Amino acid sequence: MKSLWRYIPFMAVSLLCLKAVCPTFEPPPPDTLSAPSFIGPYPLLSEFKTVQGYSEASYLRWTPPQDDSLSPRSYTLLRRTQQDSTFDLLAHNIPSQISDYYDDLSRITFPFTGFDSIFYKILAVDSLGRRGDTSVACTLILSPQPQFDSLNIAQGMLFWHVLGIQGAANSRIRIWNETESIVWESEDTTGYGGENTPVSFRKIIPDSIVLKLQDYSWYYGLFVEANGLERQSLKVDRIIVQ
Repeated sequence: MKSLWRYIPFMAVSLLCLKAVCPTFEPPPPDTLSAPSFIGPYPLLSEFKTVQGYSEASYLRWTPPQDDSLSPRSYTLLRRTQQDSTFDLLAHNIPSQISDYYDDLSRITFPFTGFDSIFYKILAVDSLGRRGDTSVACTLILSPQPQFDSLNIAQGMLFWHVLGIQGAANSRIRIWNETESIVWESEDTTGYGGENTPVSFRKIIPDSIVLKLQDYSWYYGLFVEANGLERQSLKVDRIIVQ
């Protein structure tokens, strides 16, 4: 027993040396996040509330990365127009609990004829501050913007048209009064146009709305879809009935 005690100091020194020679290793960090996924093959056009009133906007929705190791801390959106050579930053530090975004298109010029494209990509940033994979591009194809023609109060009818779409196009109108929290939207109507022939539309407004139009300021949104949602357009503006 006494001989064993003589070796204890040497055993302690050996253990210290072993720890110095064989340091402990931290486990490797988990893989970076995979890419989020946009919902739907195409973004949707929608009205967007601004300081001045309302504007046209591209409405984007997405699902989070399908990873088990880490959760997203934030999202980053990228955008490229048809005239750009690279993607530019659209928005960053979007909180992880948010899964949609309105891209204000007031600075985007809608085509007068033909079509134009806007491309979006999205990526997630994890809790370690690392950028994950970038999604494939989601494409919004803009068709020519519709134009409001007239409002006939006596007939209770709205008229509008779009130029530059050959063949069939579907359209509908949404009118609303923000103060009164009133919204009315028509069903889709189909029109046909040619190379130099506008596609014309008209819709009868319910009497309950027509009576109020004479007293309040209203907004309208003219939606146009060609080839389904593949090609879209929207015109938002104010209706002021004196």
